[in-house]
Amino acid sequence: MSGPFAEQTPDHTAAAAARGLGAYPLLTAAEHAIHDYEQTAHDLARRILRGQRVTARHLVSGLRAQTLSVWWRMIARHGREEVLDPAHVLTRYASWISGYLLGDVAAPALSIGEVIADPALAEEDLALMHIDCGFALVLSSAAREFLARASGFSPAGLAEGLPPDAEDPADRRGRDGSQPPTAGLTSDVEAGQQ
Repeated sequence: MSGPFAEQTPDHTAAAAARGLGAYPLLTAAEHAIHDYEQTAHDLARRILRGQRVTARHLVSGLRAQTLSVWWRMIARHGREEVLDPAHVLTRYASWISGYLLGDVAAPALSIGEVIADPALAEEDLALMHIDCGFALVLSSAAREFLARASGFSPAGLAEGLPPDAEDPADRRGRDGSQPPTAGLTSDVEAGQQ
């Protein structure tokens, strides 16, 4: 196999390893994200099983780690399966993920004062609105973190791509069920504009 996903010469492997990205930077980034997610999920599950207090910080860390893991898994999978130029794969996903960046996040539509004025609105509904707003903020934070990491890849580093026989990180840890952007990313909906 030739191209960006072909076997690498020792010079390319040594140069990538010196940058701390491993021989194949996209695969290494995916592995790091998956490892972080597994540790965070394990910690959260351990706290729940032991009856320990779970804070909002634990939930936010878990959601951010899960989101980053899903995104890096999709990049690694599509880079390997579609045999695309790694820079193209990363650019395509960065475009899609940037749709999760939020400028100013509006507060939930209803406030506690409105709940008091309208007792028919249950406290749970108000809590769910605030949690949804929080999830949007976490996705925005994860997108910002992803884009910062992705911008650190140099074109030369991306040229190293993935090994031709790289195992899909999602195959080892189960499919996440997320839908990646389509091949063309031609419309705003496909680009993640929601």
